[in-house]
Amino acid sequence: MIGNWFEQINNSIPIRLCTTFLLIFTINFCFAQSASIEIDGVFNDWHETLTTEKDPSESISGIDLLSLSLTNDRDYLFIRLKADKEFDFSDNIIDHNIHIYLDTDNDASTGDSKFSEFGADLVLNLKDRRVNFYNPNLNSISLNDIHLRVAPTVTSNSFEIAIPRNVMPDGQNRLFKASNLKLIVANLSNNDRIPNSGNLVYDFDESRLNGYDLVDINKRSDDLIRIVAYNTLSNGLTDLTRKSHFEKIIKAIKPDIIGFSECWNTEANYVKSIMDHWLPLNTNDGWYVEKQIDRGLITASKWEILDRWEELPNQFPVLINLPDKYSSDILFTNAHLNCCGNESGRQDQADAYSRFINDAKTKGGEIDLSRNTPFVYAGDLNLVGYSQQLTTLISGDIQNTIDYGLPSYPDWDNSEVSDLISLHSDSRFSFTWKNENGSYPPGKLDYILYSDAVVSVEKSFVLRTEEMNVSRLGKYGLDINNTESASDHFPVIADFVVTKSVNEVNSIIPTSIQLLPNPAKDQITISSNTKMNTYQIFNALGKKVLSGVLTSPTIQIESLYSGSYFIVLKETSTNKTYRKKFIK
Repeated sequence: MIGNWFEQINNSIPIRLCTTFLLIFTINFCFAQSASIEIDGVFNDWHETLTTEKDPSESISGIDLLSLSLTNDRDYLFIRLKADKEFDFSDNIIDHNIHIYLDTDNDASTGDSKFSEFGADLVLNLKDRRVNFYNPNLNSISLNDIHLRVAPTVTSNSFEIAIPRNVMPDGQNRLFKASNLKLIVANLSNNDRIPNSGNLVYDFDESRLNGYDLVDINKRSDDLIRIVAYNTLSNGLTDLTRKSHFEKIIKAIKPDIIGFSECWNTEANYVKSIMDHWLPLNTNDGWYVEKQIDRGLITASKWEILDRWEELPNQFPVLINLPDKYSSDILFTNAHLNCCGNESGRQDQADAYSRFINDAKTKGGEIDLSRNTPFVYAGDLNLVGYSQQLTTLISGDIQNTIDYGLPSYPDWDNSEVSDLISLHSDSRFSFTWKNENGSYPPGKLDYILYSDAVVSVEKSFVLRTEEMNVSRLGKYGLDINNTESASDHFPVIADFVVTKSVNEVNSIIPTSIQLLPNPAKDQITISSNTKMNTYQIFNALGKKVLSGVLTSPTIQIESLYSGSYFIVLKETSTNKTYRKKFIK
């Protein structure tokens, strides 16, 4: 009878992804679907059709678990966990006691027996960053011993996790021994769990998926401005055992502007000398280099540094004189915010920078920027706690309004700036720091934020040579151990586009004009209180790719490739032009 029922389910089209039935105990069966997930803290690749178990919202104290999703590719098991409020995945700054239980051998008699008819071979204790592995004896290890990857690194109500399918937690025995696994997630602080009863059964899907598109680390055009953020780990540029690794990396990525941090006892003149040697510019002045001593921040630029500001704690803004072919100068801020548990210090620094940008956009005060001057904020931000610090940097949401003034959107069009989500050149991960000898899993600590109203990004990536094959290493003159031998941080690289055609559009777009949906797929719809006459769409390089007369509010964009675009709209009654960014 049950076998016939399964046959009917398997032969039915369409099938339900998850179904529940009652025998002696409850089991939730989910039919697997493979997907290659990018572990970047952005969840648009978690499609609704993927295996998901939902839990109704409950009136309980603490963290309420809402849903659990699973998928896999050839190399990883992927888990997504959603809750009703933010928490810290690998710390306890917001109280929780969340554990993930995995039965990986189809044997309920082995492993942790906390739940009936379920033997957990692996138990992840998130807040303590510990793992219990039973095979058959108990081994207490760290999250790094199973090479776990997770994003985001700040507090969130949703996290995505990757665990290698070939991992041997004790160095000898494979974790995944069967073609499926069983899983339970429980918050032991309030006894909430998902599923509410039984366990989630997941069958690995061995469907062949497209591989990762490896990034060509060379810059595509000399017109692009390459900006790099790089933490050198305690004066790494002067460490003779690491200097050669930095040399190969710098020669390979060829920055135009680079912000070095942790240059505590490294002199600006020394950095100028090695940059002039590694990447000679063949100009009279060579590289321009400035240092903020207090936080060990050194900025090197191919172009003249016109001005610098010392007032910001742990942040070093400089104004760089771009060549005439660009429409303006650029404000670059090299940052290294307070580390670790100093939540209040990082928030204070984020508030101070938001005030600085507000000041830069208005006349008077410490700094006056010409309208539409691009600004880029980059460095090791140490964002390992509350997400509010990142929110403040992106949106200008100042928390200490007494000392730093009222919140105000930072970009020139009165909108948020962009947080650049960069994946590794050779893998689908976004972490920029890794220390396998510690208890914390790799995380995204290094950021590039930018004023997307006036500049766009043509390409970005995190360089980690340990993931590159022999052919690619040889192509760029790199060795496999370069990045991890140089520092515990990896360089973050972005190529920026400054285009006159985009910068000529100076009008601030009203909040009453919206593009729906955004991100878009095949079409976008303009929602506006006033009538728009014409439209032009520019790609990230500033090239016009679509234009026309607006006969309806909907524009078909199925011909566009995935990426960032700007749409320029002309108002019928006033002929004013407005522009807005959208993503496809």
